[in-house]
Amino acid sequence: MFRSTLAHRAGLVAAIMIGAAAPALAADLTRDAYADPPAAANEPALEWGSGWYLRGDLGFAKENRPAITPELMPSPAKTKDLRSISFGGGYAFNKFLRLDTTLEFRKTHTMSGTGANVVCPYALTGLVSNDASRTPLGYAYNVNDTCTPHNSSKVSRWGALANAYVDLGTYFGVTPYVGAGLGFFSTTTKAGVNYTRTSDGQPYAADLTPVGTYPLVWLNPLNGAAINPQPGVAFGPQNWDRKTSRSSLKMAWALMGGFSYDISPAVKLDVGYRYLNMGTFRSLASPVTGQTVAIKSVAHEVRAGMRFMLDN
Repeated sequence: MFRSTLAHRAGLVAAIMIGAAAPALAADLTRDAYADPPAAANEPALEWGSGWYLRGDLGFAKENRPAITPELMPSPAKTKDLRSISFGGGYAFNKFLRLDTTLEFRKTHTMSGTGANVVCPYALTGLVSNDASRTPLGYAYNVNDTCTPHNSSKVSRWGALANAYVDLGTYFGVTPYVGAGLGFFSTTTKAGVNYTRTSDGQPYAADLTPVGTYPLVWLNPLNGAAINPQPGVAFGPQNWDRKTSRSSLKMAWALMGGFSYDISPAVKLDVGYRYLNMGTFRSLASPVTGQTVAIKSVAHEVRAGMRFMLDN
């Protein structure tokens, strides 16, 4: 009887304990089923875009660029103070390779002045032979009838380049580099020339329309001999004033080298040299000779600018 009572009491206590533990166990199973998986130990964080940057540069150049002469023909003219400004952006893939694109505007070059005096007959004067026949020989080409050309021109350029650079390591915050670029440049030229008579400053507008039966030949007024070769002045009304406006798009390329200096993790000073070839400029045909002139437009530049890292 005693043993039966004791067994009954032990079973009752065990049932109470199991009933109390069951909700907690169920809660643990549910929490484990929906818990987030544990993070992998020492898993590196993925980063994208940490190499993006913006840049701005100023250039000071010695440049061979087309200058317009009074005949509206380009001739090579060099300048040491031509300036340029460029803006762009790029991406550094690693410590050694970066690419960027730049949009560049070069200083507009203007020129005006007077050229050398040229012979411009003010009127037609017929010459005849000295014998009794008085045969018409042609017209006198008086070298004392001269005109002064007054010319003006404006050359403006802009372009875009895609550039690749190889950084050669960083030493005490200084990173030397070499690079190359390829793109295009647009050149717009506007020019004009007008002629005035040297004797009185009046605009040159002579009417050299032939009269009579004189041969259309220019003669030396001192001896009546035909000038050889004949001057390019046509017989008829004269209008030498001219204007031109022309735009051209040429492929351009560049080679550069320099160094950058880390002012801060986000700002770099960039200083370097660049050789820039902006293509060949070809003139309009001369109205006198019909010839054109081709000039290579190149620049040797010292450039300085800043690079701004966007993710630092």
